[in-house]
Amino acid sequence: RSSTLKVSNLKLGKKKFIGKIESILSWQDKIPSPKVDAPKAEVEIGHVFDEYLTQVFRKIPTTKWKAMERVVFECAPLGISVNGTPDLFYEEVPIESKTVRILPKQRDMNNKALKKFKDKWQTNYLPQIAMYSKGSNLEWMFLLLISRQNKEFSIVPVSGKIKLQQLEDKWTTWMSDDEFVKKLNHFKRKCFQSP
Repeated sequence: RSSTLKVSNLKLGKKKFIGKIESILSWQDKIPSPKVDAPKAEVEIGHVFDEYLTQVFRKIPTTKWKAMERVVFECAPLGISVNGTPDLFYEEVPIESKTVRILPKQRDMNNKALKKFKDKWQTNYLPQIAMYSKGSNLEWMFLLLISRQNKEFSIVPVSGKIKLQQLEDKWTTWMSDDEFVKKLNHFKRKCFQSP
């Protein structure tokens, strides 16, 4: 449960985004009670790996590599700012890491696996890259892909420019929905009002 919007929330569709802002409002000014039982779902391996990378890179004595840092993305069509934390930085260039079963080599993947990777690329990887790079005043950043199966990895420079335009077009369309605008404005009044 979160009390703030994040970059990852802007990857959602309109209906899920509305659900997220309603959830945030329901937690405003409340302190959640401590959990007393273990999570019922499996912990996503990507989160575990992100934490591992953070610990490793914090211990490396270099000025070139840095562990995760917060970036701010200004979402102009919705009139909001959101935060996100790319997993690493190399000389001020953000790096987002993703774990995959195997690296997407055409010769090693059947059509189903390749389609799944392409879907993730469009719905998960590229939106984050678009927002993180824009929030860092760049047109591109690095994507680090790591295989869970054989530990191979690849680091790829990726541009988010085209995806950002697609996202902005989508958000602009949302703003033509009066009911959506009403809910968004209510959220902004409650969460971004001056003290």
